[in-house]
Order: sequence, then C-alpha cells, then structure tokens
Amino acid sequence: MTQTVNPSSPISAETNPTTSEAKPTLLINEILTEIQLTPQEQWHNLLQIMRTFRQATNPDPQPVPLTPEEQQRKEQIKRNQAVIELLREWEEEGDEQEQTETFNYLQEVLK
Repeated sequence: MTQTVNPSSPISAETNPTTSEAKPTLLINEILTEIQLTPQEQWHNLLQIMRTFRQATNPDPQPVPLTPEEQQRKEQIKRNQAVIELLREWEEEGDEQEQTETFNYLQEVLK
C-alpha cells in the first residue's frame, strides 16, 4: 500500500520518516510534494541545491548531464580551442607565402 503526502497538511515526524526504514515511495512522494510547494521560478536553484548535496554526500560523484545549451557551448569551446591551436602551429611553421595565400583565400570566402 502506497502512502501519499497531503500538501496542505504539515509533515509531522510520524509522516516524515527520515530513517533507513522509510519506504522509498513515501520519500519520493514527499520530495515531489516539496518541489510542488516550491515556486517554479526557484526550481533551478532547488535543482542546484540537490546536485550540490548529492555531490557532497556521494563519495564517487557521477557527472551531471548537461542541458543541450550547455553541451552546445562545451562543443563550441572545444572547436574554438582546436582552431586556436591550429593557428599557433601554423604560425610556428613559418611558411609566410602559404600563410598569406591562405589568409587572402579565407578573407574572400568569409565575406
């Protein structure tokens, strides 16, 4: 039998077991109730708090999945770093004529 928490009633010590004997379903319901009682504009902060707590209490932290925007930004940073490294190597090689020709070509193509 699954117990649910009524969001309008205060959570007492009897309905809020915090020991290892607490049923996972009850705890999940209570966590969901707390999330529902939190204003939506604060959900991002709540998520960060939960992640920080998990990382602080987990001896072997798992990587946090990135949002699509974060993943895209991470990939763009990698591409930018690769281009910077390529330009450094290219500058160190010192073939001035090739560099000038390539620069002129890129200028035309990127107009």
